[in-house]
Amino acid sequence: MKKCFLTVGLPLVMAALIGFAGCAAPAAAPTAQPSNAPTAQPGDAPTAQPSDAPTDAPTQQPEGEWAVLNGEESVLTVSLPANPSTGYEWSYHISDTNALVLDKAEYTQDDAGEGVVGAGGTWVASFEGTFKQAGNVELTLQYGRSWEVDVLETRVLKLFINESNTIEVLSAEIIPAENDAK
Repeated sequence: MKKCFLTVGLPLVMAALIGFAGCAAPAAAPTAQPSNAPTAQPGDAPTAQPSDAPTDAPTQQPEGEWAVLNGEESVLTVSLPANPSTGYEWSYHISDTNALVLDKAEYTQDDAGEGVVGAGGTWVASFEGTFKQAGNVELTLQYGRSWEVDVLETRVLKLFINESNTIEVLSAEIIPAENDAK
């Protein structure tokens, strides 16, 4: 009789316990708080904060800052969510290439399960002063498709580069797509 209980009864008791364990109420999902980060002013910390992105923009926003200066304040690194599998990519325009240049840019795909197609990632670009010229520089970043006129998002960094080649972020602005402003 004991052997019968162990082979039939014990598995039934275990299955019942496992079934009841799955009936617990799920934990409440955390709610996202909107970010209304103010525009940086001269003298503020040299970083730019993320804001709410348009709904068609990449959904994964890096935690924390999207534009960061290195310790010597001579290299500005921009990290932005991207997904080139959709045809969208980040492009940039520097208002004065005598003062600021792109050092390197690369895309890193997020870890995704095997067989997952279209996973997003992060576009990281580093910019540095040239030592050729000091002054104000505007760095414009746009997320769009090369064959389309409209872009999903534009980010503008207003910078000051001094004679010793250090970079100061004067302001950071995220401009939503024109169709979102209507």
